[in-house]
Amino acid sequence: MKPQLTTLACSVAAFTAAANGLRGLPAAAYETVITQPVLRELTGSAEWAALSAEGGGGVHFDQLQNFAALAVEKNWAWRGTASPRSTPKLPMRRR
Repeated sequence: MKPQLTTLACSVAAFTAAANGLRGLPAAAYETVITQPVLRELTGSAEWAALSAEGGGGVHFDQLQNFAALAVEKNWAWRGTASPRSTPKLPMRRR
């Protein structure tokens, strides 16, 4: 995982890391984990992009909830899997 894109993009970086952790490793070598630029593009939120850009003001906690919900819906759709809201309890991976 690369560092956050800008000094104000901690919401994007944090959610990208969380999404990759929840999704797990891709099944095939040609598939990649989601990246911060892809996540911002995928959500299509001009507001999130503007707030997380350098000089954009940053994201407040209440905004993060909305952006995270949007990212979850778009991320699981991009992955081609069910939304975590509609998925039964996922088994824990053992190491």
